[in-house]
Amino acid sequence: MEEFQCKTTIYSGPGAVSALAGMGGQRLMLVTDPFFMKNGTAQRIAQTAKCAQVEYFDKVQPDPSVELAAEGTARLKEFAPDLLVALGGGSAMDCAKAMAYFAKGNYKLVAIPTTSGSGSEVTDFAILTHNKVKHPLVDKRLRPDAAILDSDLLQELPKGLIAETGFDALSHAVEAYAAKNAGAMTDLYAREAFSSAFAALPASYAGRKDVRLKVHQAATMAGIAFTQAGLGLCHAMAHSLGGLFHVPHGRLNAILLPSVITCNAHVAAKKYAELARAAGIGGSADTYPGIPLRPGDRSQDVRHMQGRLNEVARIYTGINTQTVDGAYGNNMTNAVRRFQRQFSLSADGILGKDTWNKIVSVHNAMQAGNPTHVTTQYPGVPLRVGSTGDYVRFVQSYLNGISGRPLLTVDGNYGQNTTRAVGLFQATAGLPVDGVVGSATWAALIPAFNATL
Repeated sequence: MEEFQCKTTIYSGPGAVSALAGMGGQRLMLVTDPFFMKNGTAQRIAQTAKCAQVEYFDKVQPDPSVELAAEGTARLKEFAPDLLVALGGGSAMDCAKAMAYFAKGNYKLVAIPTTSGSGSEVTDFAILTHNKVKHPLVDKRLRPDAAILDSDLLQELPKGLIAETGFDALSHAVEAYAAKNAGAMTDLYAREAFSSAFAALPASYAGRKDVRLKVHQAATMAGIAFTQAGLGLCHAMAHSLGGLFHVPHGRLNAILLPSVITCNAHVAAKKYAELARAAGIGGSADTYPGIPLRPGDRSQDVRHMQGRLNEVARIYTGINTQTVDGAYGNNMTNAVRRFQRQFSLSADGILGKDTWNKIVSVHNAMQAGNPTHVTTQYPGVPLRVGSTGDYVRFVQSYLNGISGRPLLTVDGNYGQNTTRAVGLFQATAGLPVDGVVGSATWAALIPAFNATL
C-alpha cells in the first residue's frame, strides 16, 4: 500500500507573498539571515502579514548549528507567536522548522524560499550541524503549513547560487525517482521536477528571469517527491562531506551524482533511463530543449534549428535562409514565422515545442524522400499587384515549385512577373484569368504545389 500526503498549501507566482495577509494572526516571528534584514526584504514581507507585533530572528547562517536552533527556540517560546515565517534558503527554513519542532507550540509555519533547491518548504526534514556533523531531523511535524513561491524574490540571484541550488533540486528528483520507497505519485512529481529543472536551469543561469519560477516550482515538486520516497547515497555523502568541509550542498551533489548513478545502475538503470527520456536526454540534437526559444536567445539549440530551417527552405522556398550563428535575430524570427504559417501553427515567430517538433518532422520527411504537404491557409484578402509580405512569398514559392524552375524571385513583392505567372497558372487550372490570387486560385494553388512534392 502506498501512502502519499501533501498537507502544505502552496502559493505560487509573482507577488505571492501577498497571501500572508490572509493567514490571520496577531503575532509574527520571522526567521531569516542578516542579508534580508539589511536589504529590507524581511521588513517588507513582515508588513505584508499585517500582524500587530513582529519579532525577527535574523542570525541564520549556512548549515545552521544545533546551538543556533536552541537559541532560536528560546526566543520563539518567549515571544509565543501565532505565525512563524521562514524567509531564505534551506538554512533559514531548516532552522525555523527545528525551532518550531523543539518549542512544541501551536504555530502556523510558513516557508518562503528565496533559492530554488532545498525543497525544505514542503518536506519533513530539517538539517542541523553539530561538531562538523550534519544531523537530520525527520518528523511529519516539521512539514510547513504553507509555502510561498514568489518569483519576485528570484530576480537578483547570483549565478553560483542558481547553479548550486539547481543541482540540489536535480539530485533530489533523481534520487527520489530511483528510491526504494518510490511509487506512482512520487514518480510523477520527481519526473516533472527533473524535466522542468533540467530544461530551465541553463536559461536561468544565463540571466533569463522569466524561467526562474519554473525552476522554483520544480524544486518544490522534487521536495514533495523525496520527502515521501526518500533519498540515497548521493545525499548521504553530500551531508557528511558538507558538514566536515563546509562546501555548498548543491555543489557536492553535482560532484557526486554521476558516480552514484554509475554505482546504482545495476539495479536502477531502468529508472534512470526513464528519467532521461522524460527530460529529452537521448543524445539527439533534435530533442526539444524544454523551454521555448525566442528572439534574443543565443545557443547551440538555435544554431541547430537554423541549420534545419535552411535545409527545409530548399523545398519550401517561401522560408528565408539565414546565417547559422546561433543568434535568434530577425532572420530567424522571420524563418520560424514563415514555417509556422505554411504548416498551420500559431505564427508567433517563437520556437515552442509544437513548432520545434514540426520542423524536425518536416526535415526528417524530406530526408526520407517523402516531403510533408503544406497546409497554408488563405490570408483572407486577395493578393494582387502591390501586395507584399509572407503570403506573396508563398505564392511565388509555390508557382516556382509547380513550374519546376525558378520562374520568380521569392521576395514577397507582387509585381508584373508574379501577375503573369499567376495568370498562366489560372489558365492551366481552368480558372478565370485575372492575375489575382483570390480564394479560388489559392484553393487550387496549394494542392497543385503539394502534388509536386
